[in-house]
Amino acid sequence: MYKAFASLPSVGDRSTPDLESIAKSDADAIYAGTEKYYMTNVDSGATSYAGKTILRLASWENGGYANGALMIGFFTDADEGAEKFVRWMDSVESKVGSELSKISDKSSTSFLNVSSATYFGAQADGVATTLTKIGATNIGNTIITDTSKVGGSVPTYAEDINKHNDLDLIIYTPYMYLNYSDEQVKEKYNTFYSSLSTGKISALDAVKNQDIVMINYELPFCLVYAIAAKILFPDIDVDVDGMIKEYIDDYTDVESYTYNPNHFYYIPGSA
Repeated sequence: MYKAFASLPSVGDRSTPDLESIAKSDADAIYAGTEKYYMTNVDSGATSYAGKTILRLASWENGGYANGALMIGFFTDADEGAEKFVRWMDSVESKVGSELSKISDKSSTSFLNVSSATYFGAQADGVATTLTKIGATNIGNTIITDTSKVGGSVPTYAEDINKHNDLDLIIYTPYMYLNYSDEQVKEKYNTFYSSLSTGKISALDAVKNQDIVMINYELPFCLVYAIAAKILFPDIDVDVDGMIKEYIDDYTDVESYTYNPNHFYYIPGSA
């Protein structure tokens, strides 16, 4: 998949990349993301490095997926495609939001968003921000109140998490792939559950009762929003499978694929 990039020089990680390697590259610009998280080893406020323009824009913090799509579309001459994509994302969120607006007591439903058995998302984290928009109570946000933070360690905050034994759902957002068999999807879930059930929050009723779902992290945030909203509030009139199929057909290069909802969301006992 990445053969075309094999001959390009490595510049290290995105937080503190190798500036010397960047300076030697023939790149015209550096897409670095926000300075709080990316390329932090250059001066704050710097707009260029070694004669190369630094482009900074959120691509996941606070759910800034649309901003990233528009920026990348602009710099790759794919403006029209990017605009179409963002308008589609807006339409999905608008449809789901309209349905959610009919529910008056959304905050009485609560969830904890985890990306692993040892880390939970909160506040500025892209997925956590997206899930919070649903209107249900994000337990992570009640524990980490600093809106600039993106999450925390489950073991570190276990005492605080365990105070919320009335939470309704744990939403696990791992990477899931289209070539997974149903057995591999279940294995991924079972491996996660095994870690959680022996961890610091194993006493939670949500863990003991396996009130846990998986949603594919690789989906656009609008689809994470739609899927989670439908899971948390099953009575809303939202066709998540139709939305995912539309995404596959119109905005990916996936071919010869038979749709399997387990590749995008997994609810124990439903498959």
